[in-house]
Amino acid sequence: VADCTGHGVTGALLSTMCSHQLDRALNEFGFTEPGMILDMARELVQERLARDEAVTDGMDISLCVIDRDTGGVSWSGANSDLLFVSNGAVHEVKAHRQSIGRTEHGTRFPTHHLRLSPGDTLYLMTDGLVDQFGGPRGRKFMSRALRDLLLAVDPFPMAERRERINAAFLDWKGSYDQVDDVTLVGVR
Repeated sequence: VADCTGHGVTGALLSTMCSHQLDRALNEFGFTEPGMILDMARELVQERLARDEAVTDGMDISLCVIDRDTGGVSWSGANSDLLFVSNGAVHEVKAHRQSIGRTEHGTRFPTHHLRLSPGDTLYLMTDGLVDQFGGPRGRKFMSRALRDLLLAVDPFPMAERRERINAAFLDWKGSYDQVDDVTLVGVR
């Protein structure tokens, strides 16, 4: 799940460039570990941006590899955290606080390894949902409300979770304008 920090034409071009470089890191260079894929993608994007100092935007990404045989998950994030529900609790894995794009002192993206059990659910997302203004006081939804919502919908089948999360978002947003794109991917 990826989210460009730019807008308009620049954001669209950067999104396309980042997508292409992620594809190259995986298919051309053969990386399969999420942190290494993000490292290579950032390096390739920086090479492309070296000639254009006006582009300062980047891309936030939550990237995971799931081994269906073992239930193991390898994950890395660029400014985009991972949430997962397991054993009746919401757990968070913090992302590396750098984007894919231009950076002065880039450090390696760590890969986190998780072992999931049947019924656990991963959530990868953009910041659009938690940053949405709404409710009775016109405040942001915030990550605490999202965690509570994910826990509340956990007993339901995935299709019903989607409906309930969407209804909660629309109820929260009310008459406020949507401030950003919203992507939330759940994998059970």
